[in-house]
Amino acid sequence: MKTVRLILPGNLLLLVMFSCWVWEVNTVPTDHCCPPTQEWGCKKTCHRNCDELHIVRPQCTQQCAYGCECKHGLIFKSKDSKECVPYDQCQVNCTQNMHYNPCARAYDTTCKDLRESDESTGICVPKCVCDKGYIFNSGSQCIPISECPPE
Repeated sequence: MKTVRLILPGNLLLLVMFSCWVWEVNTVPTDHCCPPTQEWGCKKTCHRNCDELHIVRPQCTQQCAYGCECKHGLIFKSKDSKECVPYDQCQVNCTQNMHYNPCARAYDTTCKDLRESDESTGICVPKCVCDKGYIFNSGSQCIPISECPPE
């Protein structure tokens, strides 16, 4: 059994007895010191550093873990680095029939999209994209557009 004594305004004493303590705090910390190139907030779950920019269609989660994150236009130099650099300082090695684009469409065009409407969001993201004349298959490989299966 826990006992808490609280003194209220007017010197009133409130005695509270609990059999257990349960504290849940759902607050977002806002007063944290981050380096000048970083800011406190919800950290990215994918493409957080230069070493990850070659990953095609990463599995990003919606979970939010708070911490220092590079400011807009910057990215951590490597997985273990705390230094933020501009995206153009990253050395990105894309796979066959791909190249790195620092401002690509967020949505990857696939063979299926050739038969449907464009779902582009207009959002610009740095990533590996298919070379000219190539398109994503149903997975994460770029194939010649001529090899897209018929409807």
